[in-house]
Amino acid sequence: MQKGWSCGEHCHLGYFVYKSFDETDFNNFGKVYNYNNRSAGYYKRNLTANAHPESKTWSTSMVHLYRSKGAEKTY
Repeated sequence: MQKGWSCGEHCHLGYFVYKSFDETDFNNFGKVYNYNNRSAGYYKRNLTANAHPESKTWSTSMVHLYRSKGAEKTY
């Protein structure tokens, strides 16, 4: 008996998202992880003034899936 691993559009094994951060996000990370006057590297000074980033989660969709010709049964 073969199991079906896909059940259409309503069952998802996983998905990819891209998360972008602004200066407020980095400041909040810094309040948690930068302690004892030591930096854990969670800072981007003047990020908003210089780059105008958005704090946003970007959804993605797959357009094409490629696999090497010599990669049969390799996933």
